[in-house]
Amino acid sequence: MRFFLEGDADKKFIKDLVMDLFAEELTDDNFTVTNGYGPNWIHNNVPNFQRAAAEGYRSVIILDADSNITIRRQEILDGLIEEGIDIPFFLLPDNENNGNLESLLLQITNPQHTILLECFDSYKICISGYHLPTDKEKLFAYLGAIYGGANQNVKEAKRNYRDPDAWNIDSEALEPLRRFLIANNGD
Repeated sequence: MRFFLEGDADKKFIKDLVMDLFAEELTDDNFTVTNGYGPNWIHNNVPNFQRAAAEGYRSVIILDADSNITIRRQEILDGLIEEGIDIPFFLLPDNENNGNLESLLLQITNPQHTILLECFDSYKICISGYHLPTDKEKLFAYLGAIYGGANQNVKEAKRNYRDPDAWNIDSEALEPLRRFLIANNGD
């Protein structure tokens, strides 16, 4: 498979999830990272889709739903139809709700460390009226508390999502993405 993703954090997460699901180690050849999503995303990636097909890859798109999954889904569908391309896609966190990779990751943290996330929520109440930390910042704080802030496992591209101390890769929250990956694996 060739995955079309928004960023390196998505790439590392999908690499670890595919390893867990299929015991298959993916390489950089299995990914096209586009560094975000924009209004011409499908059109801009047509050459990449064509190259992947010519190289024998089955392409899949995994993007953030962001703040309006209905609009994002329609933009992608319209782009695929306009370009005459049939590529399955999945919108994080669960292909049904608004959100992103970080929304999903917050759902798969190790339940033993729930207190860390609860403390962070209390902190957000405490600083109401100031800049509220993003989910990405919340994840960095969570991992920093587990591993220590200087540890490489805190960085997105270095995280080990198969580490049970920090993550629950068996979480039900991953079931929609697992089903999508299994359905599109092609093996």
